[in-house]
Amino acid sequence: MTDIKDKIVSPELASKIINVETNVDYIVKGIAYVIDTFEKRFAGSKGERDAQKYFVDELSNICDSVIEEEFTVHPNSFLDWLYVTPSLFIASLLFYFFMPLVSVLLVIAGLFPFVSQLILYKTWLDPFYKKGISSNVFGVMKPSGELKRRVILCGHTDAAREWTWHRKYGVKGVVATTAGSLTGAFYVLVLSALSMANGRVFFGMIDTVGAALMLGIAGAVFMPFWLMCYFFSNKRVVVDGANDNLSANFVAVAVMKVLKESGIKLKHTELCSLMTGSEEIGLRGAKAFAKVHKAEHSDVETIVIVMETLRDLEHFSLYVRDINGFVQTNKDVAALVKAAGKANGVNIKYAAVPLGATDSGAFAQAGYQSTCLAAVSHNLQDYYHTRRDTKDNIDPIVLGKALNIVIDSVLLYDENGLIPAQAGIQ
Repeated sequence: MTDIKDKIVSPELASKIINVETNVDYIVKGIAYVIDTFEKRFAGSKGERDAQKYFVDELSNICDSVIEEEFTVHPNSFLDWLYVTPSLFIASLLFYFFMPLVSVLLVIAGLFPFVSQLILYKTWLDPFYKKGISSNVFGVMKPSGELKRRVILCGHTDAAREWTWHRKYGVKGVVATTAGSLTGAFYVLVLSALSMANGRVFFGMIDTVGAALMLGIAGAVFMPFWLMCYFFSNKRVVVDGANDNLSANFVAVAVMKVLKESGIKLKHTELCSLMTGSEEIGLRGAKAFAKVHKAEHSDVETIVIVMETLRDLEHFSLYVRDINGFVQTNKDVAALVKAAGKANGVNIKYAAVPLGATDSGAFAQAGYQSTCLAAVSHNLQDYYHTRRDTKDNIDPIVLGKALNIVIDSVLLYDENGLIPAQAGIQ
């Protein structure tokens, strides 16, 4: 079998056509411009809308067509479990002392929004929250010849609210809050179940002395963890999102800009850039885009290369499992990008998203062939979802590497189509 790298049109092509310094400078200045010019870009906000209009203008100078599509969001539905869930857990501990059945039901009710929102990324709770308007921006460059395939490069424009305990205590603060809260919930659940097994189901005060009382009082040790949940996400602080995820947006635009300015026209591949809105509140932009466009994109083979937080050189990864590891993305698309990485001297690892999700997971669920290229440590760094994610805390070397990798991925795809994963670089 021919070595996979021999199938690349020219492993050095990207570095030959790119003035790295010029194009990385465009990315760096673009990130700074968006941060300095527009308001904070929380999902559904004026800042997000203004930034999306900026990307419409940028892509209009490059693409054959650009559209902005609005969609309805419920900005607070995704993370408001941080208030609902601990409140129900606290109530469950109180009810343990005289109504253990109610205590059990409260724990289950508290777990529901946590699982539906953070674990499964569902939209079940959206109708209970106030509506807002977000948008997606989609630019298209047509090929010179017959359309045989399509590649969508995707980043997200919105930025997250700050994670308080991560800023103060790093990843340990995130783990302590989550693990402590869930452990406390299961503690109360087991305690109440045992109490019911002993005949105390609905009514009946617990004995004023004895082990059952002491175990219930001991449950108060989990109260600080439940209270910490209320302050986990700071609604007053929206981060700049320089790395997460303006880095991806500007790499996506720069790929199209480089090809156009270099006079390179893809032969059979439609090249698209997608700037999703509202990714940080449950992948809402990707879900909305897929709902509208999946049918029309079935005309030819279509792949999606999502990019996420391009910051840490030693942590270039391709997510082959997304949405907390539950959703499998496309291994052939990952193999394509991995081959392009090798051509640029980067051994990109296959990985899974251990907690959280990227737009790639939403696209995979909708039936798209997708992968996500990221460069972020899963041992969360101090800039992740904190006020330290600024224009002064980006890495131009990583941005240049990512630009080269994605350009070569596009060129390789145009020339050869998808690379079977079994033939890829392991």
